[in-house]
Amino acid sequence: MLIVRFAGGLLGIACLALVVVAGAFGSADPSRNPASYLVWLYFWPGVAVLVLLIGDFWPWLSPWLALSAIAPRQRRHVAQKQAWAAVVAFSGFAWFDLASGMSNRPGAVALAALALTAFVVIPSFALGSPWPKSAEPFSHVFAAVGQLSPVQLLRGRGLRPAGGLGWDRCLLLALVLGAAIFDALTANPWWTSLVTTVSPSALQRATPPFIAMRSASLAVTSALVVCSFLIVASLLRHAESRSNRTNSIATALLPIAVSLMVAHNLPALVHLGPRLPTVLVAFLTKDVTAPGLSPDAAVPISSARPLWIAEVVIIFLGLAWSAVNCVAASDDQGGIRSVR
Repeated sequence: MLIVRFAGGLLGIACLALVVVAGAFGSADPSRNPASYLVWLYFWPGVAVLVLLIGDFWPWLSPWLALSAIAPRQRRHVAQKQAWAAVVAFSGFAWFDLASGMSNRPGAVALAALALTAFVVIPSFALGSPWPKSAEPFSHVFAAVGQLSPVQLLRGRGLRPAGGLGWDRCLLLALVLGAAIFDALTANPWWTSLVTTVSPSALQRATPPFIAMRSASLAVTSALVVCSFLIVASLLRHAESRSNRTNSIATALLPIAVSLMVAHNLPALVHLGPRLPTVLVAFLTKDVTAPGLSPDAAVPISSARPLWIAEVVIIFLGLAWSAVNCVAASDDQGGIRSVR
């Protein structure tokens, strides 16, 4: 088992190094840079999908946990269950992905990867090993998603989060769902019409109007998700603390986030994902004739009927999965309070 964990850590570190090196020194065209494929297709949402299907394997693959393994083991000033640092890290990740307008720039992707690495790894040498387990956001997210995998559910585990989870984890999961909803909304034509009406210059990536409108909209979407969690949790009987009830609801709704991510990225996953080996070889051999078509660009065939049907089916499956989870969470916590 140690060998598998060691090999997984090495693989994660190698992928992180490739993202940084390729992003910094590879082509500025994301269609010819493997960093874009690794981050925006294979990692997000690719890993999330696999975790939802087979369980949480991310601790064995996380490059940040592997790099932090050489840090001291003692506990200093940080509790492993706390996730406020992870909330900050994931907020930065979501903003960079959806609101900065720079996520299609390989050089910016490399800098973002380095920034997250510094945020998670460097403090661990002063604070000890609990820091990376607390600050690495994807460990918290994938742990919650993995609780809902069929493997865990069949073993009678997962639907109910462990006790003692606080509002930090609630906010983190709300940010995940809010980011997924916002990403799906901006892919619709009405978003372009709305932006054109409000400020046509906001359609230009990485400009101040673009950043301002996207940042505000992302914040509003996440706030609405948080309010929804609190409202649903307030309807449950008071068998547990409000934070634990809200965590149960937040966890139960995660399949919606994953299904939206998959549906939104399905055209790119199907038609661009297989290009990674060719793009990677072209980068390593400095071949300037690598195939084009950026993962960030719209794929025209996404409107093809089979692909559109698949996207709709995936979204409905996510909604159904979350509905079943919400019923189970309600049963675990004593049902819905009667209102007289």
